[in-house]
Formats: sequence, structure tokens, C-alpha cells
Amino acid sequence: MRDSIFYYKILIILFFFFAACRDHKNNDTQVKSATIVVSDTPVTSSKTIAENLLTDSSYSMFAESLKATDLLDILTKPGPFTVFAPVNRSFKKLPAETLRNWVPTNKDLTDILSYHLVAGLVRRNDLKEGQKLKTFTGGELVIEKTDDTLLVNGTPIIIQDIQASNGIIYQVNDVLIPHNHNPGSN
Repeated sequence: MRDSIFYYKILIILFFFFAACRDHKNNDTQVKSATIVVSDTPVTSSKTIAENLLTDSSYSMFAESLKATDLLDILTKPGPFTVFAPVNRSFKKLPAETLRNWVPTNKDLTDILSYHLVAGLVRRNDLKEGQKLKTFTGGELVIEKTDDTLLVNGTPIIIQDIQASNGIIYQVNDVLIPHNHNPGSN
């Protein structure tokens, strides 16, 4: 039974990997856009972080990856949690080799995804220049503020303070990867 669940998770990850590769091949002919993806299903404060990620199509790759690693279940709990959620195009920007390296053990993927999760409620107004937030992996995310822009590890936060019943979601434009991460070494 556990083997079949593991293989199902791998199939989900591979599906998104190949979907990202297919879309990547056509990037040269597509018009690049800086607009924010707005899904058909609104994120609401009455839903948990997990429910919001699952219903908002702009987070489908992140949500399915969290589900494959059992981290999504944690985000159904009372929390509070702060999540730096990469949108689908964030995964598509990753090199194919990076994605391939995450699949074999599933631990690499779990570590990467856990690096986007912080225990506790961190509102935008509480964030300070140079502040370090401890992630589920024990790593640190560093906050930068420049004029009206808020960055986490140098990555712009696209949408800030998205309220959920058990925490806050920050939409980011890149998958956050720990500096000391060595894919495939776990």
C-alpha cells in the first residue's frame, strides 16, 4: 500500500515536471507578461491555507507538490502558519535537471517545500529589513524592504498578507531554495 502511494506521488510530480518542460519549449514564442495571475476561485479568509492553495489555480503545482509530500495536511491544522507560495510559473522557470533531482528520494522535494513554510503568523507590517524567519526545515528566510517592494531571499513578494483561517499566504514569483541545498544527496 505504501509503495503504491509513493508511486502515485512520483507520478504527480512527474506530470508537473513534464508539463513544465512542455511549456518551457514554447517560451520563445510566447509573450512574456508581468501581470499577476488571478484565478477563477477567490482566496478567502474563511478557508484554511490548504483549502485556498487547492482552490486557487495559480498555486496548483505548489499545492499538488505539497500533497505529494504530505505537507498539505499540516496546512489544514489550526496553525497559525505563514506560507510563501510560489505560483505555477515559478516551477516552470526551474531547470529541468533541478526538478529531476527532486524526484528520486522525495526528501529533496519535502525539504524545498518546507523551506516555504514558517510556524506563526507574520503580517506584512511586522516584517523588518534584514529580519530572518525560521522555516520548517530550520533554515532562514531573509526579508528585504526597498521602497514599496518586499522581498524574501531576494525574490519579490507579488501579493502580500493573503488572509486564511489558519494563517497568511504571501505569493512569490520564485521557488525558494535553501543556499545549502544539495539535490540528490539525502
